[in-house]
Formats: sequence, structure tokens, C-alpha cells
Amino acid sequence: AMKRKQAFTLIELLVVISIIALLIAILLPALGAARRSARAMQCLSNQRGFGVGFIGFSLENKDLLPYGYYSIEDASEPTGFRQADWMITITGYMTGENATYQNNTEAVETFSCPEAGLPEGTKHYSAHPVLVPTLGFGPPDNRIKVASQKRTTEIMISTDGSQLPTLNGDAEANARNIYDYDNLANPNKWYYDASVADDEIYVGPNADDASGAGTIRWRHSSDQAANMLFLDGHAEAVAPTAAKQRNIRID
Repeated sequence: AMKRKQAFTLIELLVVISIIALLIAILLPALGAARRSARAMQCLSNQRGFGVGFIGFSLENKDLLPYGYYSIEDASEPTGFRQADWMITITGYMTGENATYQNNTEAVETFSCPEAGLPEGTKHYSAHPVLVPTLGFGPPDNRIKVASQKRTTEIMISTDGSQLPTLNGDAEANARNIYDYDNLANPNKWYYDASVADDEIYVGPNADDASGAGTIRWRHSSDQAANMLFLDGHAEAVAPTAAKQRNIRID
């Protein structure tokens, strides 16, 4: 007579289910960490692309970097004004396709950080407020030549920026508050003085709201690192305790 095939007992099924649940519990955090790492690497890749854009712009513009933001009268524009920020300006050097505020599909893809805290917004990075200044602050053309800066491996040019709900989730074009806590008009600040002790920088509230306006957003590695691009074109993740005044103080 043929033997009947034995079915799994309830205990055996529970053991199998328990093993599967245990494996899931072990693997899920690792998968989550891998996803976060991949997003951080994409952000870092974005910043390396900015380096290409900044260098391309400077080569065609007498060793100057673009304005952080400008808005000037221009009768040829439908709005009567021509405006752009540094992200719009360098897009053409990165992608070969020029962008404007009205047509910035390429910029949207390039300047969005995958780990941005707010779901809205298309520009999640901020630039150095003196090297990439806003037109209207200081002299008519107050930009500094790249060649005048000797510590190109140390000076940050762009970074993860805190998003603002009032800007529909975008970050401010310039990380102004890393410099002198809201007072760019005052030249007597430590960042102009190379003799000042090399202390840690102002970390800021690290928040995507009004309190974080114009500051670095340490959004990677569980809010313990920000990706930064430096003047020589290299990009790296920097922890708040590793960021020093020399990284934002110009020569």
C-alpha cells in the first residue's frame, strides 16, 4: 500500500513563519540603510555635477562665479524682468540645455535632493553667500575671482540647504546664515579675518522651517551630515563637528 504524504504540523509551520519573520526583521533595517545610502550618494553626485557647472561658467565669465540670485528689468521678457539664481544659471553648463524660471525641467531633476525633508520643492541646495552673492548686496558686481582663493580644497561653494514652506519647499539660494547670523552688511565679522581661531561653524537649527532659513541642512546619515561641494570641484559628506570656519571663510 502507498504511504500517505505527511503534512506539516502546526508547530512546524509556526517555526517556519517565525524564521521568515526573523529574517525580515534582520533584513529590513539593512535595506532601509542601503536606500538611505543610495539617496545620499545621489545627492553627492548632484553636487559633483554642480562643480562642472560652476567651472564651466567661470571659464566663460572671467573667472567669476554666477550670482546667487538676480532680477533685472528686461523688456524682452514677458514679465518685464529677467531673473535667475545660480542653479538656473549653471544648468546649461551641466546638461547642455539652458533653463529659465518658466522652463526648468532639467534644473528640477538636478537640484532636488532625494533625502529632502519636505515633499515639495525643486531646489534643495544653497550656495556660498559671498562667492555666489545675491545681486543688489554690495557693489553692482561684487563677485570674487576664483583664482583669488588659495584654499580651493577647503572652501565650500554649495551645500544641502534648509527648505522653507514659504518658498514652496525650496531652499534659499544663499546659505547666508552660515556666515554672520543674518548680517551680511557688517564686514567686521570673523569670516573676513584669517587670523580668527579655527572653531566650529554655526550649525543652525537644522530644520526645514523659518528657523532654518539660510542655513546648512544636515539631512544625511540620520541628520548628522551634509553634502558639500568645494571650490576645487570635489564633493564630500561633512559632519557638523567636522565643518570649520576655514570651510566658509574666504581668503
